[in-house]
Amino acid sequence: MKLVIVFFRGDLISIDKAVELLKKASYFNIVGENITNKAITHKILSKEGVKKINNIPMAIKMMF
Repeated sequence: MKLVIVFFRGDLISIDKAVELLKKASYFNIVGENITNKAITHKILSKEGVKKINNIPMAIKMMF
């Protein structure tokens, strides 16, 4: 999978801070085992909402 660095660039934050931000977000795009598992654990999204691309878990949330 080729990642576009400009799109995913930003500050590195703790997973706990990321969870707090995700709880308040109306939309997000998350990629990776750690963050998708935390999002499921904190009921931010369901297990069924996570898909795998090249065996890498990812999820998108959009609420309007």
